[in-house]
Amino acid sequence: MAAATSDPSSVRKPGSWKWRAGTGIGVLLVLVGAWLAWSHVAAVRLRRVVDQIRANHDPLSASDVNHPFVPDARNATIPLTKALSVFTAPPYSPSAAPSQSRDWSPRDPEWRQMAKAALAANPQSLALAHQAAQRPEIDWRGATPAFNVARQLALLLADGAAQAHSDRDDALAIQRISDLKREADIIDPTFHAVALGLEAQAIETLEQVLPDLVVESDVAATGHASNKARPVAQAMLMKLLQDFLDETRVSEQLRTSVADNLRWTYQRLQTLRSEAFALRPLVDLEAARVLTQQDAYLRAATKLTFADGESFLKGLGLTARLEQQAPPLKSHPLRYSRVVSDPSTWPRGYIIWAHWQVTVERRAAAIAIAIQLYRARNGRWPTTLQALVPEFLPAVPRNPMIPGDKPIEYVIFRGVLPGGHDRPMLRFAVGPSAAASHPIPEPCFGWGYDAEEHDDIQWRDLSRWYPAPAATQPQAMPASP
Repeated sequence: MAAATSDPSSVRKPGSWKWRAGTGIGVLLVLVGAWLAWSHVAAVRLRRVVDQIRANHDPLSASDVNHPFVPDARNATIPLTKALSVFTAPPYSPSAAPSQSRDWSPRDPEWRQMAKAALAANPQSLALAHQAAQRPEIDWRGATPAFNVARQLALLLADGAAQAHSDRDDALAIQRISDLKREADIIDPTFHAVALGLEAQAIETLEQVLPDLVVESDVAATGHASNKARPVAQAMLMKLLQDFLDETRVSEQLRTSVADNLRWTYQRLQTLRSEAFALRPLVDLEAARVLTQQDAYLRAATKLTFADGESFLKGLGLTARLEQQAPPLKSHPLRYSRVVSDPSTWPRGYIIWAHWQVTVERRAAAIAIAIQLYRARNGRWPTTLQALVPEFLPAVPRNPMIPGDKPIEYVIFRGVLPGGHDRPMLRFAVGPSAAASHPIPEPCFGWGYDAEEHDDIQWRDLSRWYPAPAATQPQAMPASP
């Protein structure tokens, strides 16, 4: 029997087309298997994150959000929408145009002329904004206001308040500030960040007019009614003070705003997922990572103070501090595994920082109103903030920006102003590196920045004064809170 011989042509030699085809099919099967396993792991991880978010009853779709219907007669959005639709610019309000003047400086003729022209062009918008401020409920019914026009209206109300104060009509000045604050409240459900900017404008304008505001009791005590056409009623100031201290709505709005960011992020990631079949596992893994971060910001938004929320975030390697979120100036090689979670792509915790920044400003504004009411009744500055309790304040407002449940501070610098007058001020820390310091030698109204102190101490003047040519740093004599 002859020995069997193999046919050399039947053997798949390396480099032959059969060998290459078999190897290619094998590699393809391995890659498909790896992709399927990768897809399964990524999908499971994403599903766990989504299930956890839904277990917390946080919204991930529009159907998860329900807004109660509000009748037109009670709905503040109806007149405000009309106010925005009839708003006219130009002529522009002074704050809407570039200016070199300081907020605390006397208004020059050019500023007054611009303000009067803008006010004269928009009587209907101002009247409708005041009408909106009288309505108690808010329902946008899915609509979105014209944010740029809303900002223009806010600037007009702010400049209108300053103009009224210059014209000695303090009742109208406080009414316009109140209307501006209410505009912020009405805008809030649609865009919390825009509303915070409008409220900050209202607070800064209030801080600028408060020092020499004339209250009704001033007139009764001094008999200077002829110096002011319309002093502001104490009841009007007390209502504004109470509005600033009522934080129930704004606290809920912070959580709603961060929840909206979470919902928007989830919907955008779902769109990316549907458009990236081959890279879907990558999108799923990064979606799980991004949604976990967004949910952490939502948990931080429920904390009672900024300090508590920031402490919670730091434990997860995150932060809500705006200055620590800025992307580095130098460029880095692109990380393709992190394309969908690029820090510039998704909402971060800046809204938490902005919310609490305005909150501490709001509390300081309430204290400033209480101090002016006390001064109007007693003819002197209070020695401590505790002297305002309970007649004007239920308690001394706390500083939410730093740990320790510390109050906002009241400081009197004795005899340091021109003419030997005292300089009463409010002081509050807003950062971890805050230390004892002196205010800048010019009036402080609104958020100030000192590069040397990294913006961690804020000062607010309570009296009207103008700096002498050669101002010196005063020595502090703090009054206990």
